[in-house]
Amino acid sequence: MSGRGGAFDADYYALAIPDRGFQNIGASLVKTDVQQKPLDGSGWLGKVMAGLVLGAALASGLLGVLGLLFHADAQFKTVTSQLLRWFPGPVWGLLVAFSFLFRSSRQAWLVLALLNGSVWALFFLLHGLMA
Repeated sequence: MSGRGGAFDADYYALAIPDRGFQNIGASLVKTDVQQKPLDGSGWLGKVMAGLVLGAALASGLLGVLGLLFHADAQFKTVTSQLLRWFPGPVWGLLVAFSFLFRSSRQAWLVLALLNGSVWALFFLLHGLMA
């Protein structure tokens, strides 16, 4: 045992393979045939624009769907109207924030566009059925 780390150092040094050295130990433990693009700061403008533009449309579509499901009316003092009034802001903010988790701006635009299409299709379907 060394004075610095105790038994951990002995275990670590026991992992050293004489012909490969310490540098290749981690590489042999990690599967290297699948390479994923790491999350980085590239494409942030496209991601934030996708979150702002498509996020606003998605939050509005969700507002419409919930308004139809709750049978909301124009009475401002009802609980459902107050909930629906404050719903889009936080949802839009979360969509903008989560848009940075996409691997590319193209993926952000594509996923948010597909979500928009499904939410707005649901809105028009419900609107047609409830009319």
